[in-house]
Amino acid sequence: HGRTIDADVAFERNVTMRERAIWSAENSAEISLFGRVEWEEVAVVPPPPPPPAPPTPPPSPPSAPPPTFTVHTFDALRDAINNQSGKPDALIVELPEGSHFNWTACSQLRVHLAQVTLQSLGAGATLDARGCSRHFDIAFGGTLELDRIHLINGGAQASGGSVKVRHGGSLRATESS
Repeated sequence: HGRTIDADVAFERNVTMRERAIWSAENSAEISLFGRVEWEEVAVVPPPPPPPAPPTPPPSPPSAPPPTFTVHTFDALRDAINNQSGKPDALIVELPEGSHFNWTACSQLRVHLAQVTLQSLGAGATLDARGCSRHFDIAFGGTLELDRIHLINGGAQASGGSVKVRHGGSLRATESS
């Protein structure tokens, strides 16, 4: 019923010993080492089943739309953009169709890090920098989207008249000039 296996087993310090093992068909073994007999039952145990998978979390609720402001003056536009600049959030500013915004300060509007959308309907709205500064400085991952916004009289700075895009900033203009 069984078979005999002779094997040399090497231990530390290069000592070699003969081992005789008799394996039987009933999943048991008799092992003889230097005349000492030990009996060992060898049972085949299937592995435990894997733990159940954790429950799937519910889907995230849709993110809230960015805040939308309607502005009617340059000062309100400047404040909305300045309050958002440096924050990694989105902002939508609506300008009434046909409105004309004159710069009251010779200073560009900074869109840094923020995601700002200026939009109008129909014929759009006009931003007039009166030739004293560029309209926008977009940088450091900031994004400005213009939708039906017309920029006129941007300053003649050495590096950009109406919009300066630098250091990872981006500008997207749709039906704008």
